[in-house]
Amino acid sequence: AARRNLSGIVIDGPVRDVEDLDCAVKHDGTLVNVYSTSVNPYAGTVQFPGEGIDVAPVICGGATVSPGDIVFGDAYGVLVGSAEAFETCLHDAENISAMEQQLMKGIKMGVCLHSMMNFAEHLQLRKEGKASSLHFKDLNTVKFDGIDHVDLSA
Repeated sequence: AARRNLSGIVIDGPVRDVEDLDCAVKHDGTLVNVYSTSVNPYAGTVQFPGEGIDVAPVICGGATVSPGDIVFGDAYGVLVGSAEAFETCLHDAENISAMEQQLMKGIKMGVCLHSMMNFAEHLQLRKEGKASSLHFKDLNTVKFDGIDHVDLSA
């Protein structure tokens, strides 16, 4: 993978020799990421090598991967989809990321998670037997300034 300048490898099955995989470095010095379903000590075999055709969809981890699809991976897993599919959800993903950054900012400053949610209102409505759903407040209006920093590392 490093010699072919690949960004990563996705395997629908186990891998071994993870120490060697963890240090695969590309020419530009970046690491090659490897995603698999598990790790085991046994050598694999190729029982059905196919015909080397790379223009047909494959199924990996239960997801169909078609030629031209974007495969994106990070420490939390792998996403696959067409450029159109990613474009459709990009705005929502950016909003979720911004909200999570605001939540983490508050948590690191010692702000209680309940105060960043509609918890009190939700609890009261549920006690009254009314329908309600728990959700985060508009974090753009939740201010953390002026709160004494709490050292959470202790």
